[in-house]
This record gives sequence, C-alpha cells and structure tokens, in this order.
Amino acid sequence: TALCTGNGDFFGVIGVPVITNRPGALFEVRNNASFTHGAAICRFDNAGTFRKSLATGTNTFSGAFAFNNYGTVDLRSGILAANGGYSSSSDAALNSAISGTIPGANFGQVQVAGSVTLNGALSVNLVNGFLPTTNDSFAVLIAGTRNGVFTSFSYPSNAVTMQLSNTAKSVVVLVTAVAAPPPPLLLSPVLFGTNLQLTWTAVSNLAYRLEFNPDLTPSNWSALPGDVTALSNTASRLDPLTVSNRFYRVRVLP
Repeated sequence: TALCTGNGDFFGVIGVPVITNRPGALFEVRNNASFTHGAAICRFDNAGTFRKSLATGTNTFSGAFAFNNYGTVDLRSGILAANGGYSSSSDAALNSAISGTIPGANFGQVQVAGSVTLNGALSVNLVNGFLPTTNDSFAVLIAGTRNGVFTSFSYPSNAVTMQLSNTAKSVVVLVTAVAAPPPPLLLSPVLFGTNLQLTWTAVSNLAYRLEFNPDLTPSNWSALPGDVTALSNTASRLDPLTVSNRFYRVRVLP
C-alpha cells in the first residue's frame, strides 16, 4: 500500500520514469498531487487499485505522463485529469463514488485532454446516504473525443434506476427513476430531561415534519417548529413535556 499525503508532487526527470502499481496493491492519493514529466516521457501503470480519496481537487497527469489502467481506478472524490492520455484494458474497471451532483466535490470524474478509447467496466456507488432524484446526471468521464464504450455498467442500489448516456465527448450516468421512500416508523419515545425525544426510521437526506394532535381530531394536527433533514437511517427531535396528551405522526416532505 502506498499512501500519498501532504503537498508533494511526482516529477519524472531522466530515462523513462514508470510508476508500477502491481496486482493486489493499493496506490491511494489523499491529496491533489500532480504527476509531471521533465525531459522524459513518463507513465503510470496501474494493475492494482488506484484510489483518490479525501481530497476533492484534481490530480493532474501532465501531457507526457500517460495513465494506463489494467486494474481498478476508484475515485471516491475529486478529479483525475489524464492530460497524457488514459487507456484501459478489457479487464480494467472505473468506479465513481457519488454523494451529490457537483463533479469533484460530490463525485469522482476522469478528464482526458485528448482522445480516449473506452474499455472494461464502469460502476458507481452512492455514498454518505445520498439519494438522487430522477433526471440527475453525473458526467463521470469527459474527453476531447470519446471512442468506444464501457462494456458493462453496475450500480449497487435498489432505490434508483440508472443508465449510461454516451456523448461524443463524455460518459454520463443518468438517473431514470427513484423508488418512493419507505414510510417513517415512530420508535418508542424516550424521556430526555424535561423533553420527550421522538425518533423514527428515515432515509438520509430526506426532510421530515413531526406533527402532534391532542385528541386525534383530523383538523387538530399541528407541526412542531422546524423540519428535520435526516443524516442517517434514523432521525429525531425533542418536544417539551406537556400536562396534556399528545399523539404524534411523521410526514415525509416532498
């Protein structure tokens, strides 16, 4: 395992500098290091896993620093700018983690300065509880010219339906449908000082409104001030104890 942190860059000076990430190995960049050639032609041969994580900026490979993928490129954040070319074998894989709609900040993206010929597999995975909406799109690869297509596409989610859209210069993942979220289920309330803590099952990033009613009369439902956006698979809020009865319900907001 090689972990790249801090502010250092890679600079190829003499000969034909080659970085080889062997099968089974992990080369992880946790910064925005650049890979720059001097007077020599350089290349990065990835036969293991090349992973970009934590940093949301760009790892730039200069114009004579080629990136050859025979293994897996796993972009958990940020951008891989392959200005020296990007090639992939039939067994190679590209994965992009998606936590929002902004390239780099929310999902991994490959940028190729010139022409790229696609091969191998593409996969995406939703992280940090992110749930996209229908017609959200994610340009996971852009190039000067796109040739070929990814031979397979996968996304490990039952909540969304996705498909690839190949343009002349990009590969775009399009969300075609999103399953309705499950209804929230109120869990047993807990005393919390002079408050009642109410917790319910939730879907991360969805907004919820907690309402109360003293007698279950349909017209008597009132909302507690302040809606709640879930950050995990549960959400909760406090309600001061009262001397009268209160019935509660939770609504999912559009």
